[in-house]
Amino acid sequence: MFKQNKLITTGLIVFILAFLLLFAGCDFDPETDEYSITVPGAIMGGSITSDLSAAKEGVTVTLTITSNSNFSLKAGSLSVKDSNNTEITLNGTGITRTFIMPASNITVTGEFQTTAQYIALSGTVNVTLNGEPVPAGGVLFIDVFSAPDFNDQSIVDSGLIYPNGSWGIDIYSNFSGTLYFKVILLMGSAELEKDVTVTWTMGSSNININLGTVNFEIDTTEYFILSGTVNVTVNGAPISGDAYVYLEVYPNDDFIYSEMLDECYIDSNGNWVLLIPSDFSETLYFIVDYFDGTNWGDYIELDVTWTTGDSTTNIDLGTVNFIIN
Repeated sequence: MFKQNKLITTGLIVFILAFLLLFAGCDFDPETDEYSITVPGAIMGGSITSDLSAAKEGVTVTLTITSNSNFSLKAGSLSVKDSNNTEITLNGTGITRTFIMPASNITVTGEFQTTAQYIALSGTVNVTLNGEPVPAGGVLFIDVFSAPDFNDQSIVDSGLIYPNGSWGIDIYSNFSGTLYFKVILLMGSAELEKDVTVTWTMGSSNININLGTVNFEIDTTEYFILSGTVNVTVNGAPISGDAYVYLEVYPNDDFIYSEMLDECYIDSNGNWVLLIPSDFSETLYFIVDYFDGTNWGDYIELDVTWTTGDSTTNIDLGTVNFIIN
């Protein structure tokens, strides 16, 4: 019995010695454990990142704060807390902060706020008609909505799309959420609309947005496009201010009692464009209306006419001068 116990004791000692020898060369220290660092990353208005995703106790961790245009870090919002919700001291100013890693997992939070009353959004869009450039005189608008239903109650702002495809709008800085875009083409009295798949979310670093290509289609078996130019002056001078000029076309020269076929804006360069029913087979007569922003002036009848079958569909209507006292 004594011999058996001695053998067990000896065996146990050998096992312990072997265990100690096995780990004698290892740097086994529970204090070398790393703890996780959770940061917001990209959030509305900017980003908060860390140079480390995990660190040992006592290591210096650096946070980088990057604000998007028109945004800044909200005062008092940056916080570093351990797993017990205890606040960790932050050091530094500007775009970097540092803290000493405790023996705990860490969570970093923060918030950005706008620095302007408005945020100016701009961008480009390539608008075509039946796959070709929109004729000069076609008027393009962009409407921006706060909801994808494009309801009038959710409209945020509107703006012109210029001939080079550029556009710009202003968004209140207290807006939150996602914007949805609609492109509108006025061709004569026809208003064509297309929803755009591109969206923009408040706080995004991108405030110059390419909306891609928007193609409108007109059935050329139902309409043909008539366009041209006209030089409109008031008292011999170019039109200025809030004045608008309209072109109207009729199937005869009885402008009071006959039904108007179509009408359109005349743009600042004198361009105009109309949609004429393809089954029209008579002569068109033109008049120009002037609106100074408050009152309508007397319309002026033009000597130029156009008859179905004429080879040209781009017409120079000459000069029209309104006399305003």
